[in-house]
Amino acid sequence: MDYTYLINELNKASAFDLYRLYAAIGKELRNPNRINVIKQALILGMELSYFDFVENRLIKARLLEVKQKNALVLQHESNKQFFIPYSVINLDSIDTEIYKATASEPFTANTLKVGDSVSFHKNGEIIVGIIKRINYKTVSIETKNHGKWRVGYPLILNKNTDLDLKERPENCLINFKK
Repeated sequence: MDYTYLINELNKASAFDLYRLYAAIGKELRNPNRINVIKQALILGMELSYFDFVENRLIKARLLEVKQKNALVLQHESNKQFFIPYSVINLDSIDTEIYKATASEPFTANTLKVGDSVSFHKNGEIIVGIIKRINYKTVSIETKNHGKWRVGYPLILNKNTDLDLKERPENCLINFKK
């Protein structure tokens, strides 16, 4: 499924249309037939990924236990155990990224995720940091040398690639002041 296309289409929908879809999707997520298909594909000890809606990204984990409504997993990053609903498990390794439709379009809570490296302007300087939290109107960003920031989505300049960070690993600040 092309999530970018879907989000762009949903942007045209009214609040009522979105609520109606929300209600229908909620029922489908609880559909026992869908849940059984997922449960049958699971094997204790298997490596999997699941979508965390708070962080807006896939999380890698190992399956520890299969319950009636949830699965118990061990998250690799935190080494903590979590119960997750079956519907969040990404069995087919689907790409969950949602991209901006155009380069001029601002970033949104759907196009950014926890762990992304981003940059923004502050007093004529470009500051680079890592997203630590996705909020409704802002993202919480932590930099190496310049503390923590809450930045509105329209102020995010771009997402940085790993290559961008390797070119300036210690230089999280670019000064354009003369």
